[in-house]
Amino acid sequence: MTDNVCPPSEQLREMALGLGDSSQLESLALHLENCPACQRLFEQFDNSSDPLIRHLGRLQTPVEISEAECESLAQAVISATSQSMYRNTRVATDAGRDLARRLLEGGVTLDRFELRSELGIGSFGYVFCAWDPRLERVVALKVQRAGNLASAEEVERFLREARSAAQLKHPGIVSLYESGQTDDNVWYLVSEYIDGMTLEEQLKQGAIPPHEAAGIVLELADALQYAHEQGVIHRDIKPSNIILDRKHRAHIMDFGLAKRDSAEITMTSDGRVVGTPAYMSPEQAAGSSRLVDARSDVYSLGVVLYEMLTGERPFHGNRRLLLLQVLEDDPRPPRAMNWMIPRDLEIICLKAMSKSPSRRYQTCRELADDLQRFSRGKPILARPMGYAERVLRWSYRYPLAVGVLMAVIVGSISGMWYLSSLSEFFVRLTALESARLESKMLDEVWRFYSDEISDIDPRVTTVAITENYKNVHPALPLPATFAIDLGERISRRNSGMEVRVFSRFPWPTRKDGGPQSDLDLEALLWLEEHAKPGDESSTEFSRFVTDDGRRKLLFYSSRLMEKSCLGCHNHPDSRSPKKDWKVGDVVGALKIVRPLEREMDNTQSALRGAFLIMGLISFSLLAISAGVTVIAQRRRKGGAE
Repeated sequence: MTDNVCPPSEQLREMALGLGDSSQLESLALHLENCPACQRLFEQFDNSSDPLIRHLGRLQTPVEISEAECESLAQAVISATSQSMYRNTRVATDAGRDLARRLLEGGVTLDRFELRSELGIGSFGYVFCAWDPRLERVVALKVQRAGNLASAEEVERFLREARSAAQLKHPGIVSLYESGQTDDNVWYLVSEYIDGMTLEEQLKQGAIPPHEAAGIVLELADALQYAHEQGVIHRDIKPSNIILDRKHRAHIMDFGLAKRDSAEITMTSDGRVVGTPAYMSPEQAAGSSRLVDARSDVYSLGVVLYEMLTGERPFHGNRRLLLLQVLEDDPRPPRAMNWMIPRDLEIICLKAMSKSPSRRYQTCRELADDLQRFSRGKPILARPMGYAERVLRWSYRYPLAVGVLMAVIVGSISGMWYLSSLSEFFVRLTALESARLESKMLDEVWRFYSDEISDIDPRVTTVAITENYKNVHPALPLPATFAIDLGERISRRNSGMEVRVFSRFPWPTRKDGGPQSDLDLEALLWLEEHAKPGDESSTEFSRFVTDDGRRKLLFYSSRLMEKSCLGCHNHPDSRSPKKDWKVGDVVGALKIVRPLEREMDNTQSALRGAFLIMGLISFSLLAISAGVTVIAQRRRKGGAE
């Protein structure tokens, strides 16, 4: 690959005159191949002459020469003399260009081969149509660019194609006949001549019909599978390296960048980007040569299929922008550009172009088999990328945005869970405090009433104090009866709330005076065990329960035997089941049941407002994250341009 920045015009001029540094010839030649503007400028320099020639031309007529011109002439002579040490043959520094220029002037031979026409320019040399008089056949002859000034590395790269192609004998691969070196130390390769046009030339006429494109890629995949089985990875599959013969059969050529085995890693070490940006795989674009394998050729075939189907490359731009797109962007689906492309063929194409090698076809054979199924109208094995896979790929591509997104999601969920838990905690705490306050209030009312009726002297009043006060007139209830009836009155007036007094030893005439559930009994036994005489406040027992889907608080407080009540309860004629009461014994329990649904509903209503605010904040953070990601991506692309 070459740099997109055009070299200075003076450097192109020196190259045209054969005065440049040989180590720069390859990069300059590759740049010329892809830059029409520099090609036109270079052609102008081809017709120019160097300073020495100009000065010698002026010497044909007597002229006055200034001191500065003398110095310029001397420098030109020194430069020409130094360059002549390296140019002792008739082949110029750019051997291919020199041969092409001479071919326009008349017949040219290279060793025994008679050059007939120029076919094109490859990665490392010019390609000519030539006649082999010895075997009487037309051949394709590639001449090394750098000519006899080629460095050892340049020669090695040029001969790489010979070593790679020499192993391959397949109808879909252009055969290499021989290699050679002229007396002027210029290397050349002689290969099979295919009468036809390159796929690149064919694509200039527009997209190729889907089934025809599938057939071409099927042939290419079959040929590449054979090459891979021989241990050769092409690494530069592109339309200009594919030629279609007169029968429209595809052939692969130009193995100049091929990788044969691990021994060639030294030629393309990690960090060096090898290939053509628009067609190279992501691992090639990343410069990871050790990761380049057969699946890289599968990716390039997918790009070729994409271009045949749509008439466009999947990615556009200069070199740096192309590399960024290959590494990060997904191609636009082919059917979005042409809805007539079969869905299955689009799936095959996009699977071959997967960013991750593990998600592509693992071999060209798998790709060829799926194309064969498509051609025969059978179901293909490839499946379109699912939503989960798209999200996962997006996550790998934009870790910063994903990090912010996950932080927002986790933070929001944690915040909502914490607020929900906190709200329930406060509802329970409030209900417990309310029940405790209500219990104390009822206890004080009970004590107040008990103190008041204790001052009544039955000898001076006709008011009876009895549990059957409703049937006796005038009469007042006993303190315990008063507390029981007060609880029932409160329960009737408050929906869902229950206040009752019960004992393990209720009066026989009292209905439902004992524990009504296992929890009532458990609470009463616990209070009997833990309540102590002289406690300033009643001992408490509470439980939060769910009854028929409704949450409730069950609150129990102890009622202790008082000295003023011993005479009544322990009297032989008393109807109390127990006659050995002592001061401080637990006579019973005051039970308060508080429903929590209304408080919970009010809290949830408030939480919904808080959740709405959190949602708006989360959405804003997501929007900011997406905006930052888009801006960063545009800046990278802008920097690439």
